[in-house]
Amino acid sequence: MGVGPEVPKMPLYMYQGVQDEVAPLSEVDKLYNSYCSRGATITYQKNAAAGHVGNMILGSGPALGWLEDRLNDKPTTTGCSTTTLPLGGALQPSNLSILGSLAVNDIMSLFGKKIGSLKFS
Repeated sequence: MGVGPEVPKMPLYMYQGVQDEVAPLSEVDKLYNSYCSRGATITYQKNAAAGHVGNMILGSGPALGWLEDRLNDKPTTTGCSTTTLPLGGALQPSNLSILGSLAVNDIMSLFGKKIGSLKFS
């Protein structure tokens, strides 16, 4: 992973599987530290139980929840923060509805249902 000369000006959400066999944790940590040392705002969640594919599943709920908050104009904390969760936060109540919606929409798309047409609240 390369670090460009520019620091991202918008807040970022990074999530990484600690056991990732494709993108080594040390490289993602290096990118995070480089951006943070230059003033970026990053929320970084490490998923202790996840490899590359597992992180996609375990980390997607929290990541989409974070993105939904930004799209709804909810502010994020300025600066950088890191959290390591044993299950990646996928079982947090605020994220179960997002994951449930994704899973049901994926299954329904196999049967010809329009993707994104089912919503949970």
